[in-house]
Amino acid sequence: VAYLNDIRGFPDAAFYPQLAKSSAKLVVMHSVQDGQADRREA
Repeated sequence: VAYLNDIRGFPDAAFYPQLAKSSAKLVVMHSVQDGQADRREA
């Protein structure tokens, strides 16, 4: 795996040791919305 993307921002600290050992690049995002995303037309 080259990249890991987590829209919750990797909130589970239990995974941090494994992530630190991994060669994968992390894409850390943050979603302020809970539940399913809404689709909105512009």
